[in-house]
Amino acid sequence: MVAPVAIWSFAAPVNAFTLLPTEVPVHHLRIAYAGLVTALTLGSGMAAQPFARRLEARHSRLVARVGLGLTTVGLVVAALTVASGMPVLNVAVAVLLGSAYGFVLTYSLGEAARIAAPGELARLTAIVYALVYAGMFTPLVITALTVLVPMTALLGAGAALAALCLTWIWIRV
Repeated sequence: MVAPVAIWSFAAPVNAFTLLPTEVPVHHLRIAYAGLVTALTLGSGMAAQPFARRLEARHSRLVARVGLGLTTVGLVVAALTVASGMPVLNVAVAVLLGSAYGFVLTYSLGEAARIAAPGELARLTAIVYALVYAGMFTPLVITALTVLVPMTALLGAGAALAALCLTWIWIRV
């Protein structure tokens, strides 16, 4: 129940601040724009975590569902951003995928703590973080695949995979 959620912790939001500012750049102040998108993404993730923890107290899987839902929508909007060439849409992507990061990370670490047997919390937390950080390779993979498939299709495929993970989490409860 943790792996299909944890991988999205960084797999989704890194696209907002690594791929999109270069694929859909602004004409002036490019570095400031990329910095703003990065700050919005990470700030949204940090701002989402208190809400995720409160929601987690009611139903832990609901946190995963919200996070994966935000991931799915955020990746769809990312594909639309690339297709339209409108850099202003990347602000929406940054907030959506940043918030998704806050929810899925909160769920993943919380679920690891809930299922850990005595003396296993450190091991399970390390596994969760390995999955989380594996997502950092997403921009590399997407960039490498763009020689074969358009970026919009790859972001759409990411949205479909996130939706599949959401479906898996939904039916497993």
